[in-house]
Amino acid sequence: MNSHTLGDPASPFLVSLGWNEHFSSHFSEHHSAGLKPGRVARVDRISSMVLTENGSVRGEPSTDMLYTSDKEQLPAVGDWVGMMPRPRHDTDSIEVVLPRRSVLARARGGSDSRSAAREIQIIAANVDFVFATHTVIKTNIARLVRDVAQIEQSGSTPVVLLTKSDLLVDPSELLEEIENTAPGLRVHLTSGLTGDRVDELRQYLTGNRTIVFIGTSGVGKSTISNQLLGGELLATREVREYDGKGRHTTTARHLMPIPGGGVLIDTPGMRTFTLQNAEESISEAFGDISELAETCGFRDCRHEGEPGCAVQAAIAGGALNSERFASFLKLGGEMQHERSKIDKASYAEDRTRTRNRTNSYKKNIKKRGQ
Repeated sequence: MNSHTLGDPASPFLVSLGWNEHFSSHFSEHHSAGLKPGRVARVDRISSMVLTENGSVRGEPSTDMLYTSDKEQLPAVGDWVGMMPRPRHDTDSIEVVLPRRSVLARARGGSDSRSAAREIQIIAANVDFVFATHTVIKTNIARLVRDVAQIEQSGSTPVVLLTKSDLLVDPSELLEEIENTAPGLRVHLTSGLTGDRVDELRQYLTGNRTIVFIGTSGVGKSTISNQLLGGELLATREVREYDGKGRHTTTARHLMPIPGGGVLIDTPGMRTFTLQNAEESISEAFGDISELAETCGFRDCRHEGEPGCAVQAAIAGGALNSERFASFLKLGGEMQHERSKIDKASYAEDRTRTRNRTNSYKKNIKKRGQ
């Protein structure tokens, strides 16, 4: 891409980070106001480290942005921002976050009995390809499909990455199971230990794209990232041979330029990856099963052998793969379990609020009687 076609703010370095016509068009009015563009590489509480054509700059949201924006609207790793230089300060002022092309986020809270609050946490913004990273040992196919469905909903393109292939002699059965459950996915087998087929992933960086790896701790994200970055820039740990698991190494999200163009965002391991509207994304991923269920003989059909069950008929006739249906049931059970925990937490919070109001009322009555 020719940087001269992107207007005055563009530079070869910004273009290598993913700056393109989309961001240039949204930045033109801010450029005339004296702002400088940059991409957020790391967020530390309020301040951010921003990559600009003049190097790394520390920036903080302007007072107006800080007090008028929701938390998820504040700068996140991967965002393109407009900054006002402040020569006499330690930090520049981040005045604007450019419209995001994609938002990879998860809902936090509500996962235990203590709180039902659901907070949206931005994992990364403006990501082109997201690698749903799993090991080849004891691969949870249902969870893999769930990751893919939610990645698609974020606006990014999902790619399945199966790591530690050196621990599996024959991957054909696993690949067949994935294809039967979710046909058409892009799947790559790699080994961080041997470096086998890691270079295949470089195709996703073509055109200065942004990639990110998500997955639980120890699946090999940092090891693969180091090979793409061309050095031991990220800490790694040893893994157990019997289950392919390692220990958590990355503790914060970082955006790092890749030699030759493109960027990689390294993220901490996540045991759960749940979007705010996760049920909708899963329903869309299994749209064929949902459509079949609507034609069952009973509205409350559980698809367990009831008369007139269209789902079981499709399985018996070969139109629906049984492994795909099993993943659908497993994910449905997980979502129902999560809903029940949120409901219990909401009930507990309601009781606490009622008890506090009652105690306050009693105290006021007692004071009036004195």
